[in-house]
Amino acid sequence: MARLVWLALAVGCSNAPPCGELVAPSVAAGPGGGGNVLIVLIDDVGVDQLAAYGQPGPMPRTPTVDCLCERGMRFEHAWATPLCSPSRAALLTGRSAEKTGLGTNVEAHEQLSRDEVTLAELAHGSGMETGFVGKWHLDGWDAPGALRAPLLQGFDSAVGLMGNPSGPSTPDPLLEDDKPDYFGYWRIDNGDVRWSTRYATTAQIDDALHFVRHADGPWLLYLALTAAHVPLHDPPNHLLAEPLPRDASDPERFRAVVEAADTELGRLLRGMDPQVLADTTVIFVGDNGTSPEGISSAGDPDRVKGTLFEGGVHVPLVVTGPQVPAPGVSQSLVHLVDILPTVAEIAGGEDADDGLVALDLDGVSFLHALSGDDAGSADYVATMFSPKALGLDTAVRDHRYKLAHWHGGREALYDLEADPDESYDLLRDDVLDDRAAEALQGLRTALADPRGVPRFAPPVPEQ
Repeated sequence: MARLVWLALAVGCSNAPPCGELVAPSVAAGPGGGGNVLIVLIDDVGVDQLAAYGQPGPMPRTPTVDCLCERGMRFEHAWATPLCSPSRAALLTGRSAEKTGLGTNVEAHEQLSRDEVTLAELAHGSGMETGFVGKWHLDGWDAPGALRAPLLQGFDSAVGLMGNPSGPSTPDPLLEDDKPDYFGYWRIDNGDVRWSTRYATTAQIDDALHFVRHADGPWLLYLALTAAHVPLHDPPNHLLAEPLPRDASDPERFRAVVEAADTELGRLLRGMDPQVLADTTVIFVGDNGTSPEGISSAGDPDRVKGTLFEGGVHVPLVVTGPQVPAPGVSQSLVHLVDILPTVAEIAGGEDADDGLVALDLDGVSFLHALSGDDAGSADYVATMFSPKALGLDTAVRDHRYKLAHWHGGREALYDLEADPDESYDLLRDDVLDDRAAEALQGLRTALADPRGVPRFAPPVPEQ
């Protein structure tokens, strides 16, 4: 059936669709189906930046992501942690910030523990070749083994930046006056550092293409784009439908950086052999909400990246490939921690869960949702981070209500169904209807476990 759907979709596509040519996959859907996995993590781009999510305000031009949404499974309720390093740790380990110890962005001497078992290490166990390209941001420059960190965490090859393109981005403080940005930065190629002046997004796509064209056998590629993280800049004109005006505002420049990233992502997907692409599960996801620089007048600059509000934690997630028999929209509650067990189930089959128990994961596989089955969705999804290392800020939601808890003790309860903008705190007047009161009790129970939030209990109140 899946093969027929893919062939039917291909009939309606042009010779060069934005997200690559469609042919029938040669690998099976479901647990143990195998094939390749491409994880594309886009930086500081929330759902407010993608037309497919239907939010108000001006949008970047993103034909590649639009194409992925049209032929894949788009998740309506995906969460991340609201900062860069904690999100990357969650994706690679399937574990919360409380467990990995990375509740905020890494400093010079900090790193993700080498004892953490990563997605790359699990992929190796399934016989996959592994590659990393882009922004690492899980080790500071002064951390032990920092230049080889991805290689020490299970990747066969690793090319990219230690952190953000704006720095600190140099291994030598004496060279800090180089003022790194997207057009000049220290590039780490399998542990060797050299100065590069190739536009960072373009270089990352070049490196990704090199990996997929030379990989031997099934592979996992983690492509962590630096875009659209600051510094704001004017991307090369050939990556934009129209050049930026000289007096472009910060949000206009931000949208241009997103458009350039979309253009280059399209080059990657179209540059892959069609059969390789057909056998590749593509996971496109954001690391956190949009940064303040990208917020237009329609948004709230105080409810963005770095906060527990939806503007900080609600991220795009789209999956395409052989595990998606038909396009659709999923209402499942998912988080970045769920990517590891999902990929493990694709690669290792139904027995994958047995090998993951010892890892004390917070994530659960959402493979069932890729075929349109939301009935198996987790009852809760939670996220946590430590702003400026002051203490854990935590949020948890069910299919309707969201409870936010700040480290100082303040709480707020929102009805995301009736109030998606989180404009009214239901705890403000301490008057709740029976449904909201029952939900609050369940959400508080979920937050009470300091080792992580249970995903399936207590039950969601009946409709």
